[in-house]
Amino acid sequence: MIISNLSEILGKKRIKIAQVIKDTGISRPTLTSLYYNNGSGINFDTLSKLCKYLDVKPNDILYYSEIDIVDISVKFDFFTVSDETIDDQGNSAEVVDDAYFTGNVKFENLDFNELTFEGSLKQDSYKNKEAFSLYLKLNIPKDTYNLFIDDTVQTYLEERMIDSILNAFDAEYGYAEISSISYSYLDNK
Repeated sequence: MIISNLSEILGKKRIKIAQVIKDTGISRPTLTSLYYNNGSGINFDTLSKLCKYLDVKPNDILYYSEIDIVDISVKFDFFTVSDETIDDQGNSAEVVDDAYFTGNVKFENLDFNELTFEGSLKQDSYKNKEAFSLYLKLNIPKDTYNLFIDDTVQTYLEERMIDSILNAFDAEYGYAEISSISYSYLDNK
């Protein structure tokens, strides 16, 4: 699996995508797909422009891992809904207070083929019914997770898990934004 570190590099250098577009002429779709790690490839000319512009080497932008994430699935098991609430404009709506989920990640080229996880989304505020705190428990001891999966792959994996959780929530209940994330592991570390 190849992972783009463009978002991390731009964050550290405090450079916005719009500025990179303006200065390099690289298209927004190309940069956005690299930034969000959902591209299927990169043109050598694009990579060369980015390296020169950011003063980095190709291996700073692209990271290779033998681990492949084959699939991430999430299922919401149940949720609690508060009574109807009235917003500032006088509209009423049911509000999801808590939504509980389970999920798994399937891997290739790793000493274990599957990682299960569970957790919940808990509403932060009745003023913003779309703001949730995410509580995510990975069903693996933290030391084992750190031993088999390096930091770059962990970051990528956790971003993909969060995207999958939000997509599953959106399909069931509607749009949600994550305001905070808490992680725990099988051994509570």
